[in-house]
Amino acid sequence: MNATAQVNEAVLQPINRLLFDDLVYDLQRNEVRRGGRLLRLTPIGRKILEILLRESPGVVTREELEHAIWGEETPSYNILKVHIHRLRQDVDRNFALPIIVTIPGRGFALRSR
Repeated sequence: MNATAQVNEAVLQPINRLLFDDLVYDLQRNEVRRGGRLLRLTPIGRKILEILLRESPGVVTREELEHAIWGEETPSYNILKVHIHRLRQDVDRNFALPIIVTIPGRGFALRSR
């Protein structure tokens, strides 16, 4: 196989893992690990995390998350807050540095400190 064919083949390969700091989301296995530990996330928690990972280092607004998860249906006011809280517990618990942060007036993001 020549170099051009190898590059074209690599470009066509789907993304199987999303990485941030010590967090790995294996999309094929639908597994999330942080520091090598398997995390048990809810389906909505995994979706929120996937969006944050794909948009990192950018900020994702509340509206963007709500639309990506619930589409045109308007969720109850606090439901996203509840899911973010649970996701933070699952991802950041037992680790010295939290990586899911709120950017006041803007939304949510992943940050390493």
